[in-house]
Amino acid sequence: MPLISRTLTRTVTLAAALVAASTFAHAGRPLVTEDAGVLGKGECEWESMLGNAKSGGASADVWTTQVGCGGLIPNSQIAVGYGEARGSGITAKMTGINGKTGLWKQGDSAMTLAWGYSHTSVTGGSGNSLFLNAVFSTALNDKLTLDANLGWTRDKSGATSDSYTNANIGLGYNLGGGLEVLGEVYTSDGESAYGMGLRYAASKNVSLNVGYLIENPSPKTKTWSVGLKVAF
Repeated sequence: MPLISRTLTRTVTLAAALVAASTFAHAGRPLVTEDAGVLGKGECEWESMLGNAKSGGASADVWTTQVGCGGLIPNSQIAVGYGEARGSGITAKMTGINGKTGLWKQGDSAMTLAWGYSHTSVTGGSGNSLFLNAVFSTALNDKLTLDANLGWTRDKSGATSDSYTNANIGLGYNLGGGLEVLGEVYTSDGESAYGMGLRYAASKNVSLNVGYLIENPSPKTKTWSVGLKVAF
């Protein structure tokens, strides 16, 4: 997933659409860093989020929703989603498909290949994004988990195409009572960012999350989001 601030300086709405891409492209909400978990056969999830991105005096709002299920392809999950972003009187619409395929699992450790494709249309143009992401997750102890990503993304808009790599590290600490505190650092196309968040399991099938992301290039981009996930 591209860093939001690169596009926010050009088009606020398209930047917010990239916030939406975090829902389509990644299942580790509220973090950008992906986890290696894969839905099993017959397991499905519905996930939605609301967010806002700000950089300098620019601001954009975004909402997304997606549904994903496991077992349609062996040892894999597939999800489809839709989102809209609004800012500076412009609206961007985004559709996407993403998935994860399990490569290896032993005990509390696993590796998967995550992939995704999204198309964004905005007044005056459109673009698409394709990504591949190698994901490793492990439990460091009974409360602390580690997720590590190494990936490649290609963005295309008209005749312009841009490819870059990303590296992510995320940590989750179980506070008990269904509450988990999260943190991450990552780089993409030479730019860095860090994020933090909370996940709360309200029940066996329902969880809530809130996240905050800061990207370092000047002016800094600050993004908050809230989300809901329902398993069925």
